[in-house]
Amino acid sequence: MISTSIDKKIKTLSRCFEREATIRNDVRYDLLGGKAGEIYFKHYYGKYREREFSLEEDLVILSSRLSVYPHISGSLSGLAGVYTLLKKMQGNYPASGEVDKFTRQLEMLCLKSLRECLRQRNFDFLHGATGLVHALATHRTCLDKAIPDYVEALYALYGTPENLLRLSRYNDRKSIYEFTEGYSNSSLAHGISGILVVLSKLYALRVEPVKCRQVCENLISLLPAFALNGKDSLYANLLPNPDTPTRLAWCVGDMGIANALWQAGSRLLEPRWQEVGVAIMVACAKRVDRQVNQVYDAGICHGTAGIAHLFLRFGHATREPLVEKAAEFWLKETLKSGNSTSGYGGYLAWQGAEGWKQEYGLLEGIAGIGLCLLGFQDESCMDWDDCLLMS
Repeated sequence: MISTSIDKKIKTLSRCFEREATIRNDVRYDLLGGKAGEIYFKHYYGKYREREFSLEEDLVILSSRLSVYPHISGSLSGLAGVYTLLKKMQGNYPASGEVDKFTRQLEMLCLKSLRECLRQRNFDFLHGATGLVHALATHRTCLDKAIPDYVEALYALYGTPENLLRLSRYNDRKSIYEFTEGYSNSSLAHGISGILVVLSKLYALRVEPVKCRQVCENLISLLPAFALNGKDSLYANLLPNPDTPTRLAWCVGDMGIANALWQAGSRLLEPRWQEVGVAIMVACAKRVDRQVNQVYDAGICHGTAGIAHLFLRFGHATREPLVEKAAEFWLKETLKSGNSTSGYGGYLAWQGAEGWKQEYGLLEGIAGIGLCLLGFQDESCMDWDDCLLMS
């Protein structure tokens, strides 16, 4: 019965991209909120339906938007996200020469942006060097360029235990991420958990493996400083502000930390890290109050679909009964959330002070919700999630 409901909702979301004029006329190109996220969903929807959708026109539109609106962040929230998509599309669709040209240009722009982020010591995943490195590491030729410099920069900061409270943070006055002494962030989207996943992947690729391991070990040794006592969550998001509980979400808090520990333990052959990751995720499985856990919408970033997908991914890896049950619970919550009369396919995104908005992208919109639902229908449709460090 629930499989039928999932299938019906996926079809509804797919039709939104064909019928909604506001989506077709939108000029955003980025992976997280624009055209690239839509293409991601269409690609995996085609796999699920076992039929090829022609994405040639979509890719040409994407490259056209890039030429008109080129000045978005170089990291995953901008150019690197599009680069990640185009690399995944290669070998799946006959890309036009124009798209191939943009792929090569994007690689050069991403390498340039990486050097600038390293100069600023901005190691954010969504908006800084860590996201750029993760995208560029999919291309073997980039591993010998600026990526070793990323490892060296992190080693200089995190190579010894006494220098751990160092990370970039958002500067509201300047509207940029910049390096701040004495500050740290535990999250997957912006902090040490994201760095931990990316370094573990570089370790597996044998990029400066000794230094990658040392930094990973030191980052993990910092996690107890974020521990909360008597709170709904196990870990705080920020130091030196350790008293605020974190929401249940992909972007910040316990689930991202658990996922990072599991992945790093798997790649660096450290089962004790994996055991801690499982214990954290089991604790997360018991958190079901949406209000307490600040789960307001259905998006990937901090909504029910992202939570459901992380539990599904972790359940497949561990076969922990509580985790598998939590995946089913949050899947049902995701289906229940899609009942708005004004949202795309019934979904609206909660954006704090800006209220409820229609979003079609991957991070907060229906492209991401659809991708998460596809994973519950077909396990082969789950590997999109590497772009957000979930695997």
